[in-house]
Amino acid sequence: TPPSAPRIALEPRRPVGGEPIRLVVAEPARDVDGERVTLVIAWTREGRPTGSGAERLPPDQFHKHERVRVVVTPRDGEDSGDPAADEVLVEDAPPGEPAVAFASDRPTVTAPLKVLVKTPARDPDGDAVRYEYRWLRDGEPVPLPDGTPASTEAPFWTGASEVPVSQLRKGQR
Repeated sequence: TPPSAPRIALEPRRPVGGEPIRLVVAEPARDVDGERVTLVIAWTREGRPTGSGAERLPPDQFHKHERVRVVVTPRDGEDSGDPAADEVLVEDAPPGEPAVAFASDRPTVTAPLKVLVKTPARDPDGDAVRYEYRWLRDGEPVPLPDGTPASTEAPFWTGASEVPVSQLRKGQR
């Protein structure tokens, strides 16, 4: 007699690039004859085989926006039971935080105020990272048009990493 199908799930349910996907057996397969049951694990991404047949699929085996599926077939040594399957869609992972610092330890109103990216942000799924800045003067947003709509409308996100001298006032924060 073939074993019953296990009840399975993939975790996380909404995976992002850069993190593994794990197979969780919520209810094991059972064999009415008392024979030992093993599980044959087969992973696919976009319908193509991937992975090693382990319970964990490492992040280098799939990419964002791909459908990852696992099929688990119980075997009792003689017969194969009905397979169980689950599928998830891999989402885009946000980048981490960059480390930034002002270019000058002692800024003055006679030179532009500039920020430097000391340590770039890392994107777990390999996307190129683009930086946007939001400058505040005395707690209020400073518009620094850079040709994009976001730089001319509140809250004034811009690609400008530098505030020109014309925007600086002595004693402001």
